[in-house]
Amino acid sequence: MLTLQPERTREPSDAHHLRSGGASRPRRAVRVLVAVAAFLAFGVLGLVVLAWKKRRGRRRPAFSCDCCRRRRYLTYGATFLVAGLVLAGAGLSVNQYANGPDLPTCKPGPSAVVTGESHDLPSTETAGGPVWSKSRQVVTAPVSGLARQYVNDRGGDLCANQSTTIAFLPSAAADSGVAVGGVVLIAESPDKPGPWAALARHESRHVDQWATLTLAGGPLAMPVLYAVDDAFFPDSLNHFERAAGLEDGGYPHVDGIAPQPNWASATVIGLILVALFRRRLRWASRVAIGGRAAAADHQYRRCPLHSTGWSRVRHS
Repeated sequence: MLTLQPERTREPSDAHHLRSGGASRPRRAVRVLVAVAAFLAFGVLGLVVLAWKKRRGRRRPAFSCDCCRRRRYLTYGATFLVAGLVLAGAGLSVNQYANGPDLPTCKPGPSAVVTGESHDLPSTETAGGPVWSKSRQVVTAPVSGLARQYVNDRGGDLCANQSTTIAFLPSAAADSGVAVGGVVLIAESPDKPGPWAALARHESRHVDQWATLTLAGGPLAMPVLYAVDDAFFPDSLNHFERAAGLEDGGYPHVDGIAPQPNWASATVIGLILVALFRRRLRWASRVAIGGRAAAADHQYRRCPLHSTGWSRVRHS
């Protein structure tokens, strides 16, 4: 009587283990490197998009798209470029604090002294306490390092107050300021000193916005979102300025929150959006004309999104 023996599974050899392990470790290292670069360049949003792209890649159809491959390489290149600039700015900031001269403390009151000159300097104490004060200093360090270097090159005066650096720059316009990372740049007029206390408090709140948006979307998030908001809600209507305090910033109070677009800026933003999403607009146009069947139609070695044609796919 014949008895069936269970088939023995072949154990992989040690050489196979070494080959598979040696191949997977570099891939894991690359994934970690890409994730770190995505976080440095685009904050938490970069990690979310990276995870979404990875999950979406598992559902891709069998055909390969040359355009998708090229765009993926370009995206990786841009991400590593921005991440490299962030690391360079952070290194510059660390070098300034470690090897540069100690900045005088910005003391509240009308007679605070910065490098021998009198200014009306405030206390820029943050609402989040010392933990948030140090945290925002670390988060904004890359941009702050570049801003401090700019002030040094211009011969401006610097003083430090907790996590905020206040810089006075010679300028023809008084009572104006801007926050760049953790540095508050105040335009100084020799003829009209100006009420700097309220202005510096206003700009210090912008530093909180810089830190929050940098964590959420990277160092470019604050200037990009501010520019978009200002195009549709200029001056006193700007949501960032309202959150920082209109009175302290020297903005007049206005009633109502209806948008008042600056059409020149809004047009530029619209053209940029069309350029960025033209492929999706083209695909949506084909679907609107040809129905659901047109959604999956594509050219050879191109996905539906990168196939050309506004009314139907142009097959070669």
